[in-house]
Amino acid sequence: MHGAARLRHTLLSVVMLASLALALDGDSARMQSLTTKVFCNCGCGEVLAQCSHLECKTRVPLKQEIASAVLQGKSDERILDDLGTKYGATILVIPAFRGFDALLWIVPIAAALIAVVGFVWRHWSVAATAQKQ
Repeated sequence: MHGAARLRHTLLSVVMLASLALALDGDSARMQSLTTKVFCNCGCGEVLAQCSHLECKTRVPLKQEIASAVLQGKSDERILDDLGTKYGATILVIPAFRGFDALLWIVPIAAALIAVVGFVWRHWSVAATAQKQ
């Protein structure tokens, strides 16, 4: 029984690698595009397509997950939405602009606007004070 289980495991591995190779070969431009829109979830902070960790344990499974979704005929937007739902919006290089994720866009813009308004107001108040003297 041990030999049969090992044979099944080997056969399953070959099938998975063959399907991944087919997805990467047949749709390599699409895979390249998708892997540049997602961060590697190993914690390196690099884009998945460029993760340089030699012993990264998450790069290959994440690429396989994307390849599997491509093989299932999912659209790029759907694949990215599914990844964002599964791993959180921070896995996406460009987060979606909806719901709570909209704060990832709004907060930095609002902070920049407040800083500019504060700078201009302070500059004008200093200039007005200097003119009065």
